[in-house]
Amino acid sequence: MLFEEDTPITLKQENFLSNENNKSRFISFLKAHLQKRNVSVTISPDDADPVIVGEAIDLSHVSKRNVVIVGEDIDLLILIIELTPSDMTSLLLKLSKETVP
Repeated sequence: MLFEEDTPITLKQENFLSNENNKSRFISFLKAHLQKRNVSVTISPDDADPVIVGEAIDLSHVSKRNVVIVGEDIDLLILIIELTPSDMTSLLLKLSKETVP
């Protein structure tokens, strides 16, 4: 399926991304779109979890600011615990599935 920025996608996400050409083109499109807005983008060819944690740690060191990682993957938690240097503080929160009024 060829698509442009304004092309409405009528396929289910799973079906659309199961096609490697669609997936690759969408990633390239999304990367360019974010970079135009000065968002740093790193493409991971494999498991992104170590890249996410590593980039967050590096960004925190460079910017001297707090960095937040949001995710539901237990691998992220394990990597944060394992890779965070001892001179940095990690605050780990578990979000409630309940809605707050």
